[in-house]
Order: sequence, then C-alpha cells, then structure tokens
Amino acid sequence: MSDDYFMRQIRGIADVLSHLLLSKQDEKEDICWQSQISMDDRSLLTTLRFLINVGQIGEAEDLLFEELEHRPSSGLPEVVEVFYHWLLQLDGRTLVRGGFSREEITQCHGDAVALLGKNRDRQSADGLLLDKEEKAKEK
Repeated sequence: MSDDYFMRQIRGIADVLSHLLLSKQDEKEDICWQSQISMDDRSLLTTLRFLINVGQIGEAEDLLFEELEHRPSSGLPEVVEVFYHWLLQLDGRTLVRGGFSREEITQCHGDAVALLGKNRDRQSADGLLLDKEEKAKEK
C-alpha cells in the first residue's frame, strides 16, 4: 500500500514538473488552461493538479474554496471549471480513495459556481459604494 502511495507522489511530481518545465499537457486534458489567466491562477491550477495526482482531492478542493472566498480574480471561473473537469476524468477507484463520489463532485461544483456569483455580486456592490463615496467627496 505504501508503494502505491509513493508511486502516486512520484507521478504527481513528474506531472507538475512537465507542466512547469516543458509546458507539456497531459494527453487526457482537452482544456487548455494556459490561456489568458494570471500567474496566480496558473500557480493555483498547478497546485490543484499536483494534489489531485497524489490523491489529496479533499485538500485540493479545500484550497480551491479558500481561494474563492479570499482572493478575487477574473480567472477563478476558469480554474473552477478546469478543476472539476479534472475530477470528473478520474476513475471511480481514485475518487473513492480520495473520499469523493461523482455526485459530490457535481454538488461541490455547483457550490463553487454559486460562491463565484456571490463574490461577483459583492464586488459589484463594493464598486458601487466606492463610486458613491467618491461622488460625495466631490460635492
């Protein structure tokens, strides 16, 4: 069992290094996440991919939700879509080892999208408040 764990760790590290050093995409990936997103979002995706590859799916999702709650970014919707696409690509055994089911992935994806919408609404409201404060200062 520990040999399997170490092999997943090595495979995960090799995958991340191939992404970083060679800009190599896994042949199973049909989403090109290297598009117009920030370096912070690319770094987040690389970390999420690594955690998935080493079987730490719950930790990856926790990190994603932490980022969604605390770091506004225009690239986060793409990060969410790519992350859940990667999870849906996993076989059932890998998901079970990671403590997830396909139904849970669908539910969590919906929660992430809802949080994105809530954050976008909050940012819009904050922008409106700033505009009102600036106009009040001008008077």
